[in-house]
Amino acid sequence: MKTMMKRACVTAVACLLGATGAYAQCDGSADIPANPLIEESWSNIMTGGFDALLEELSSAGVTNGSIENSLRSLERQRPDGFAQCTVLLRNQISDRLVREWVLFGEDGGIGFFATMTVVTIDGADRVIGFNLDSNIDPTLYNH
Repeated sequence: MKTMMKRACVTAVACLLGATGAYAQCDGSADIPANPLIEESWSNIMTGGFDALLEELSSAGVTNGSIENSLRSLERQRPDGFAQCTVLLRNQISDRLVREWVLFGEDGGIGFFATMTVVTIDGADRVIGFNLDSNIDPTLYNH
């Protein structure tokens, strides 16, 4: 319930401020509209909100020890997050299914790649896939 309230507040702020003012934005794919849940997740990584992301992934049932360890490692290395996020591919698979591949970095350097897949069921978005790696191959081929 706490996560749902938090998401509702973030969505309300997004509506009031406009999409560009609500989250730390990733550069990229303007041809397909961004999914608010994915944008919120990337914003959490960019601003150091690793606990909020882990809570979302855990409540969706897609986290595991490897993902948690990787996010905690990122949190230790970059507690304030990342300055750069670039959408490499946003794929609208259907009207209810979207997948996004992004690259996070700092000062022009490559940090890591992440992928998130979200499905909309009964009007609510739900994370059904998440992966991150320092190599792009696992993020491309594991989803």
